[in-house]
Amino acid sequence: MKRLNFALPLVLTAVLIGAMTPTANGQEKNATSATPSLSLDALVAEALEKNLELKFYEAEIAAAKAGRKTAGSFA
Repeated sequence: MKRLNFALPLVLTAVLIGAMTPTANGQEKNATSATPSLSLDALVAEALEKNLELKFYEAEIAAAKAGRKTAGSFA
């Protein structure tokens, strides 16, 4: 679980730094560029949706909860 707590801020920091980095010629990107502009909330939602490691840990937690429930029913 510690790995997950470390990975999420790292991904978000990388996204923010990439969004704030000037272009190669030293000028900021203009608002009429050909690339679509996404809000920070949309980027975070997309990162969480496509994060395979997060899905793995969610499945592991669900399995552990099921195992705990099953172990309690044997008594």
